[in-house]
Amino acid sequence: MAAVTLVGGEPTLRADLPSLLRRLTSAGVGNLGMFTDGLALVSGEAAGSLVEAGLKRVRVELGAFQPEAHDWLVNQPGAQRRALKAIRACRAAGLSVEVEIPLTRPAVDHLPELVGLVLDLGASWVRVRRVTKAGAAAADFVALSPRLGLTQPALERAWDEAARRRRPLTLHGLPACAAGRAAEGVRVDADEPLIGGPAPLVNLPGCARCPGGSACAGAPQDCVERFGWAGLQRGAPPQPAAAPAPRRRRSAASSRSRPGHPRAGRRAPRPAPEPLRRPPRRRPGEWSPGACGCRSVAPAPAVPAPTAAITA
Repeated sequence: MAAVTLVGGEPTLRADLPSLLRRLTSAGVGNLGMFTDGLALVSGEAAGSLVEAGLKRVRVELGAFQPEAHDWLVNQPGAQRRALKAIRACRAAGLSVEVEIPLTRPAVDHLPELVGLVLDLGASWVRVRRVTKAGAAAADFVALSPRLGLTQPALERAWDEAARRRRPLTLHGLPACAAGRAAEGVRVDADEPLIGGPAPLVNLPGCARCPGGSACAGAPQDCVERFGWAGLQRGAPPQPAAAPAPRRRRSAASSRSRPGHPRAGRRAPRPAPEPLRRPPRRRPGEWSPGACGCRSVAPAPAVPAPTAAITA
């Protein structure tokens, strides 16, 4: 067996990891690697013990350039600081270090800076992998997965950053039409199956015109179902034009209201509104019935004053 990569979970949580590495080495595995978050490899002694057991390479996952974004993704404060320290410790112990970057929304904006950082730390290979709607990321797929068409500028700058340092950068799970100049780095993971099976990749309409050819795995079904073809920058088939809205037929009454209609103007004209009547003007201190808006009332007849009868 040419190469074996231990994955998890987290392999460093196994108490029998050194003995497992020794058994694989004695079985003839020459290129023995491990996929880890790096939290247990911050010391040179921990990395050196795994080298003595036969480990040749490690693949450390980094989620974002900003420490707070990486720590939020893995839900552990201080995780990015320890992961970067683990990369230095593994390099000092003689291990070949690969870095895998999940292509999430927090990682896109500063992807070139993250690639430059890990290459400066001594990483020999950078892998950028698309987040799939499977496993632990299935529940948060919409929140984590960016639109692939919007990631093309960041992918191209990251590709240029790796090319300037003469280090390999590969893209996994991405269609070639979404990578732009970085399409040369697109890889099909047929030689490296994932635990639980690969994400559903289908040749949707329009992929026959893809320039990637056999190097492109096709359009990711989970992305197309969620974001549509508009989520891919190139290679999407043209969308059909929307059907025109049906014209509303005019009623006979509304047609007769148009000028020039033979039956126009036969309606009875509306009566003109009565003009408002203003109250008569009055002098200051003078009162007149109805001037204040109330109805005038006729004055009550005068009642003669009672007279007292005088009797002798």
